Formats: sequence, C-alpha cells, structure tokens
Amino acid sequence: MFQKQLRRALENAEGLLLLLLLLLLTLNHYLVVLRMLTLVMLTLQVQTRGRTDLLSLKQNAELRRAYAQQKEVLTSRGELPGKVDSSDDGHNKQSVQARKPKPFAGQGDMGSAGAVRRSTDSLQLFFQLSDVPKAKWVLHARLYLEGLAADDVNIAMRTMPDSDCSDWPKLCALLSIRFGQIDPDTEFWDQLRDLKQGMLPAAEYVHKMRYCFNGIIELPLSDGEKVERFMSGLNAPLKRLVVTAPLGMGRNGRWLDADELMSYAVLQARALPNAGAASHAVPAVGSVGLKTASAGGQK
Repeated sequence: MFQKQLRRALENAEGLLLLLLLLLLTLNHYLVVLRMLTLVMLTLQVQTRGRTDLLSLKQNAELRRAYAQQKEVLTSRGELPGKVDSSDDGHNKQSVQARKPKPFAGQGDMGSAGAVRRSTDSLQLFFQLSDVPKAKWVLHARLYLEGLAADDVNIAMRTMPDSDCSDWPKLCALLSIRFGQIDPDTEFWDQLRDLKQGMLPAAEYVHKMRYCFNGIIELPLSDGEKVERFMSGLNAPLKRLVVTAPLGMGRNGRWLDADELMSYAVLQARALPNAGAASHAVPAVGSVGLKTASAGGQK
C-alpha cells in the first residue's frame, strides 16, 4: 500500500516537473521574441536618426556653400560693397554699390510691416546688384536672419515643400505675416515721418495726414503736435495762407484744433493753382521727429 502511494507521488512530481519545464521553455521563447523585437526597434531608430542627421548635414553643407559663395561675391567687390559697372555704348561708366543688408531679427524696432518690407527690399536689391541667382535668394536671405526670425523661418522651412523653400515671394509673405504686426503704430509713424504735401492736392494731403493720425493708437499725438506736423509738410504758398488762424478760430492767431486747421487749408487751397499742389518736387519745409513720451505740443 505504501509503495503504491509512493509511486503515485513520484508520478505526480514528475508531472509537475514536466509542467514547470514547459513553462520555462515557453517563457524563454517569449524572451527571445522580445529581444528580437527590441533589436528591430533599435535598428529602426538608428536608421531614422541616421537619415535625420544626414539631412541636417546636407542642409548645413548647403548653407556653408551658400555662405562661401556669398563671401566670394563680397570679396570680389570689396570688403563690404560690390561694384557693378554699367555703361552706355562703352562710355560714361558708372559704379553701382551693393550695400550689405542689416540682419533682421524680428524684434524691437524691426518688428513692423514697414521694417519687414524695408528689410526684404534691401535684400532683393543687394542680390540683384551682386548677381545672385534668383533661385538662391531665399537660401542667401536666411544668412541675414537672426534670433526669432531665423528660428521661425527654419521651422517653417522644415514643413514646406522643397519647391516653396526657394520661393522668394513666399519667404517675404512669411516674414510679413509673422513679424508685420508686432507694433501697428510703427507703420503709421513710418508713413507720417515721410509725408509731405509736395505734388499732392491739399485735400489728398489732408486725407493722408488724418489716416496716419487716426492709426497711431498707443501714443496718440496732441492737437498741438498734429498742427505742427501738418504745417511742417505744407507747401510754402498754402502755408502762408493758413499760418495764422483767422478770427473765430484758434487763439491769438494760433491754431488749437488740428481738424479745424486742415479743413481750413482745403478751403484756402481752392484759390491756388492745382489746389495748392506743387508742379514739381519741392524741398521739405521744416521737420518733425518721432514723438517721445516727453514731447510737448503747441500751447
């Protein structure tokens, strides 16, 4: 009886050992499969990283080649400017200098639609005078981007099709959209700074002046400053007619209300040829700089 029980116990033990061995073999099989999957994933990561590094190296190499080409262009034309000779049938040769553009960072005073347009225009003129192929304008322009502007353009270029990465108008549009509205007042200040009556009729000059005045929101001009700025841009014949405020307007002959002055100027211009507009370009009468926080107007 005891021997039968012992034999049965041994048989059960052998069964348990076989089951345990089978479980170990199964676990080992899964571990082998897991190692293989891990190895495959690592291989794919290495290949992907290799492709990314290769692409980055290619881009850096292309930028270095572009920089070297740009440097050769500048060197062949002097330290900063380059000279392009133009002649009329071999006579009267003139030298046109291509000034090196200033870097654009998209921050501070550079952050306005006017600043973006001036920067892209200066780059385009420089490339044209330096004989840079149009297909390379975008690549060369990126050498003149700094800070936030460089970061944003580089990020945008990674997601754009290759054909768009060399499209000059699209780069200009990208910069204008991203950095053209940082300081809306700056655009109106830029227009106001250069605004003179010149060959404009009085009514058109007044319209442009009011457009600039109304567009300046953050640091609006006082009536005294508006009067001073408007008078400084008037043509001399019209200015002589409105320099003194008539009775019922202003105070002691001095204008206090800019809108009243501008409306009066339009009326007085009717007595002048061409509504007060000059028949040719005239020099500016007076000048007024940008308004500062401490600027004072007429009193």
